[in-house]
Amino acid sequence: MDPKIINIKDRLKNKDPKKSREDVMAELIAELAKQIYDLTISQQRLAKVIKNQNAEIEKLKKGR
Repeated sequence: MDPKIINIKDRLKNKDPKKSREDVMAELIAELAKQIYDLTISQQRLAKVIKNQNAEIEKLKKGR
């Protein structure tokens, strides 16, 4: 789920001749939106793990 690097200049320079510049930009925006969504989901999962770990640490501290 690693985000891939998108080189916009290369994409526009080496685009399919059948596609307009706007079509290529629309595809890039869609790819970037998906990457942002995936990163947001990953961040939420990580926050949940950290929250659970912090709760477990507090339980251990109280148990001493």
